[in-house]
Amino acid sequence: MAGRSSTTFKKRQKELARQDKQREKTAKREQRKQQKIMHGPDDGTYIPDEDDPFSPNVPMAPPEDRH
Repeated sequence: MAGRSSTTFKKRQKELARQDKQREKTAKREQRKQQKIMHGPDDGTYIPDEDDPFSPNVPMAPPEDRH
């Protein structure tokens, strides 16, 4: 058994790392799924802030005349 090359060991480590990464991805996916269930879907509604000058629903002042 001591005569095995390190290639086999490296391959095994690489495979274990791949499996760990896949488990993490699956856990994150499940966590996002649970979060969506708890918080509901994003319906895309936007509530503008009246103090925000860049808000799309706040009327802009007319441009000044530069003559």
